[in-house]
Amino acid sequence: MLCDTREQKRLDFSMFPGVTSTRVCKLDFGDYTCEFEGKLAGMKAPLVVERKSLGDAWGTMTIGYPRFRRELDRAKASNTKLVLAIEATYQGVLNGFERSEFTGDSMAQKLATLYAKYGLEIWYAGSKKLLARMVYEVFAAIGRGYAKTA
Repeated sequence: MLCDTREQKRLDFSMFPGVTSTRVCKLDFGDYTCEFEGKLAGMKAPLVVERKSLGDAWGTMTIGYPRFRRELDRAKASNTKLVLAIEATYQGVLNGFERSEFTGDSMAQKLATLYAKYGLEIWYAGSKKLLARMVYEVFAAIGRGYAKTA
């Protein structure tokens, strides 16, 4: 597992089989990706996960939006799928963020527009632990797919 150097509240993957370590390095965009080992050594997953707490998501979709759009463009230019993973349920997003005038409905509409316009996949997870599981399972599945074709 690879984690961006700027990621402050890192996900814990230590409980998952086959994850021997999480290497911290600079990623061009996003927070997590996977570089495989063994027969697949050196291969990277064509997917990067951008993790956001609920508050981070609000900041990203309001004042940080121009920066996030550039991140989407960098992912597209490198033929990499960027996934936005939010540490909240969809209902949590709809409930809004108490420190913002940007409503939950507005956030849901903006996220849906990003999906429709850019193909941005959005994962909703109710906790960091659940999000770590989602990230692990997807990268493990990609690795199994690569192994079948290697």
